[in-house]
Amino acid sequence: MPNPNSKPLSERLGTAAFLLVVLVLFYTASDTLLVIFGSFLAAFFLLKAGGDATERWGGSRKVWVASLIFVGVILAAGFFALAGSQLQQQAEEIGPQVSQSLQQLEEAAEPYPSLESAIRTLKEQSSEFSLERVQIIFNGALGILSSIALAAALILYVCFQPEPYEKGVRKVAAGLIGRRQARSFLRSLSDHLWGFLGGQLKAMFVIAVVTTLGLWLLGIPMFFVLGIMAGLFAFVPVLGPLVSTIPAVLVSLPQGTTTVLWVLALYGGVQLVESNFLTPVLQQQNSKLPPVLTLSFQAVMGTLAGPLGILLAAPAAVFFLVAGQEWLKSDEDESL
Repeated sequence: MPNPNSKPLSERLGTAAFLLVVLVLFYTASDTLLVIFGSFLAAFFLLKAGGDATERWGGSRKVWVASLIFVGVILAAGFFALAGSQLQQQAEEIGPQVSQSLQQLEEAAEPYPSLESAIRTLKEQSSEFSLERVQIIFNGALGILSSIALAAALILYVCFQPEPYEKGVRKVAAGLIGRRQARSFLRSLSDHLWGFLGGQLKAMFVIAVVTTLGLWLLGIPMFFVLGIMAGLFAFVPVLGPLVSTIPAVLVSLPQGTTTVLWVLALYGGVQLVESNFLTPVLQQQNSKLPPVLTLSFQAVMGTLAGPLGILLAAPAAVFFLVAGQEWLKSDEDESL
């Protein structure tokens, strides 16, 4: 005898069809969908932070949101201006050092023809400057600027006119899974995302400060820019800290092997403390992501959408983790 409280077959088929359409759209237009997803994620953070500031200190949520956007733009502009001037100066020292390192690797790889050929090809490609490469760089820069413009427009629209979008999300969720379960899902998703984003931002700040101080003590040039980069890359769990090590190693190359090893030890120590102590303490218990789930999402989304997919893999994993938990909870409720 069928359970009278079970979901109708039409509702289950509708939910499955919706998920299938989302997957097909993601496969065919992953970059655009991820820009939209990231924009709504940023808008959610700004609105949530603005709402909390309004409850704590009073005022208008829109004023707080506008203040956060203004401060963020000023800080970003200052960082890129500082990073650009220092990178231009440091590139003059790194370039010869990298060429010398590749030459030494090529000489050491002489007994291994295949490895020697690969290193020689790398040297030739790094020194070539063709019209085709310029076109690739120009197209890539144009695509990035277009994505930034789209994201900025979406964030501004959602932040300063949030009501229609909030109502639309609630209606879509209620139509797919029912009003009661939609309320539970959206509340749980909001708590998990806020816990994840809040914990990550706190961890990013601590990592940036500790890394900056460590690089300064080691006498590494661009220590401030590299420390900020380490904090920014920490937003991407697991892979981000590994990627942030590369520019620090390149900058420390002119100072010798010993300094490079100290830099690697610094970044490894910071990552060890962050993974085993900092993140578990700063993030709420219900917002922590299992490392296997995070890596799986990074692998899949990185394959489909490249760096942008890796950047947003963790928030997407939070979304699907909450969706799975709510689905299981609803099935358990129906079986009672």
